[in-house]
Amino acid sequence: MMNRPGRPDVAALSSVFCTGQFAGMMLAIAVAQVATADLPEESWTLRQQADDALFRKVMPLVFALNILTLGIAFSRAKKQQRTYFGAAGLFFVGTVADTMLVNVPINVTISKWTAGDAPENWRIERDKWLQGHWLRTAFGTLSFVLCAVAMKS
Repeated sequence: MMNRPGRPDVAALSSVFCTGQFAGMMLAIAVAQVATADLPEESWTLRQQADDALFRKVMPLVFALNILTLGIAFSRAKKQQRTYFGAAGLFFVGTVADTMLVNVPINVTISKWTAGDAPENWRIERDKWLQGHWLRTAFGTLSFVLCAVAMKS
């Protein structure tokens, strides 16, 4: 349990690690998106399609590990820590919801484009995707911060 002095709970540490890894990954993706925003359509489309192909394989596992570690940390936590881990879990569920409701539908649309022949409004789709991504980055970061605070409480 988490109430042993000087010996943090493995589940709590795992939740800090997993949410921190997620927050860092989301921030890196956001920075890459901003850095490549001025690419010509063909280059941007090819890069986005390649990123999406990778993340379709990686994200289900990342989501599952985060939800698992947050759930176990919550179930093993003391009362005050439980509040923080619970809030962290809610913010993480927000990242999953944002991903499924905003980013995935846009990714599906972009996956159907032919690079060099994207619709005229491709920049609008790119910007909507990035707005949704900043939201999930913020939620993921809040989840990480709340887990870290739980470890100190």
